[in-house]
Amino acid sequence: MGRSKTTSAQRSTGENVLANLCPPTCIEKLEIKGYFARELPQWMRTMSAFGSLRRMVLEDYACCTQLPNGLGQLPFLDCFWIKRAPSVQCIGHEFLLPSLSDDYVGKDGTSGMTGSQNKRRQAHHIPGGAGVAFPKLVTLGFEGILGLTEWEWEQHIPAMPVLEMLRVHDCKLQCLPTGLAHHARQLRELRLINITHLVSIENLPSVVKLWPYNNPIIERISNNPSLQWIDISSCPALKELNGLPSLQSLGWWDLGAEALPQYLRETKLNKLHVDCSPSLFKLIALQDESSEWGKIKHVQQLKAYGKTSSEDKVDRHIYYTKEPYSFDVDLGKSTDSDEEEENELSEEE
Repeated sequence: MGRSKTTSAQRSTGENVLANLCPPTCIEKLEIKGYFARELPQWMRTMSAFGSLRRMVLEDYACCTQLPNGLGQLPFLDCFWIKRAPSVQCIGHEFLLPSLSDDYVGKDGTSGMTGSQNKRRQAHHIPGGAGVAFPKLVTLGFEGILGLTEWEWEQHIPAMPVLEMLRVHDCKLQCLPTGLAHHARQLRELRLINITHLVSIENLPSVVKLWPYNNPIIERISNNPSLQWIDISSCPALKELNGLPSLQSLGWWDLGAEALPQYLRETKLNKLHVDCSPSLFKLIALQDESSEWGKIKHVQQLKAYGKTSSEDKVDRHIYYTKEPYSFDVDLGKSTDSDEEEENELSEEE
């Protein structure tokens, strides 16, 4: 009971303090850490007055369900990052431009419609003169938004024309918004980490580097014509790599896998980096074309490592070049010792 009262008091204090600490509108950098209130202070509900703001970071945004409104109207904002905001479930249209949701704001200042309800209504239209949302945004990060399931941004809403790097980490998004592919035409680097409901990464024409890490049900990566470099870690359901004509380099990490993925067989690569279990590493080292080697022998350069964990320091490696041919393998001291013990046991039998 005492703990609950303390938490409630902390929230009330935090809300009152921040409400009375409105920064000057000429501020260029704003970082707010450890905000525990449930509601935004009034000055954060419409950020358009902060016309000089270039960088904004929200960290440990524990209980509030809303993001600040109107950040997309800020003419010089080039970085927005939010870390650990578990109560936010939807990044709505108001994140881009308040005018997209003005008709649906309730008396308490919050949206009167849910994301799914918004989808059923007539498409939004940007009023004349509203321009492009986030005109200078280069870096965007959503990290640790555990409850996030929706990001609303349709293709008819222009936004983020110079965005170069996007990171989405720890959430439940099922897909990226269609507006991202249509308008973020300078997006070069995309990191998608531990997104538990994400099924595909596709139709992103400008992305050059991609990091899909720990996405348990992702099935395909397709139609990304500029993609040159991809680092895949622990995506066990991934079956398809299609429509990637520029792909040159691929990294694959999965210490629990018993076999290399079949999609490697059809993927044209200059460089392949593999981190796998010692048992799978041994199968690769055999160079048996009917087994794992047949999936990757066409690669121009291969570096493969056998690891029991990310902290494993034993040197088990394969360095392979197709032309001119070279193949260097080291099974590691512990592996050699294990094999000697197995041979001795066989002789005794």
